[in-house]
Amino acid sequence: MLIVVMGYLLFLKNSLKNFNQMGAFVPSSQFLARTMLEGVQLPRAKCVVEFGGGTGAITRHILELLP
Repeated sequence: MLIVVMGYLLFLKNSLKNFNQMGAFVPSSQFLARTMLEGVQLPRAKCVVEFGGGTGAITRHILELLP
C-alpha cells in the first residue's frame, strides 16, 4: 500500500513540476482504460495509434484487445 501511495505522490510531484507538459495529476488506471475502450472494435482495426506517453495502463489494455 505504501508503495502505491509513494508512486502516486511521485507522479503528482512530476505533474506539478512539469505542469506545461503533463496532462494528468494521477496516472491512468486499468478501470479508465477499460471504460475508454469499451465499444471500440480493436480486433477489426488495421492500425492502432495511441498518442501520449503515460504509465502504460491504456497501452496494456489495447494490447489485450488486439488479436
